[in-house]
Amino acid sequence: MTADDPDEFRRVPGYLRGQLGVVVAECGERPLPVGHGAREVFRDPEPVLTVRFDGGQLFGETGTGTHVHADLWLTNLEEVGAP
Repeated sequence: MTADDPDEFRRVPGYLRGQLGVVVAECGERPLPVGHGAREVFRDPEPVLTVRFDGGQLFGETGTGTHVHADLWLTNLEEVGAP
């Protein structure tokens, strides 16, 4: 997950920015909504992927043994090499 803090609202929870996750499913292509309210616009469709994050990495001890799944647009992801 990219750590960038975009100038525009991108529907990415702050606690996921910069975190390492695993793509577990493809959800097809969807228009990318940018902005909010009356100023919301939709960009060209792009792939949406379900990404699994380790709850312990996100929330510390209270998240140990859990996972968080998030459907995210490809634009918001950053590929990393295998460990």
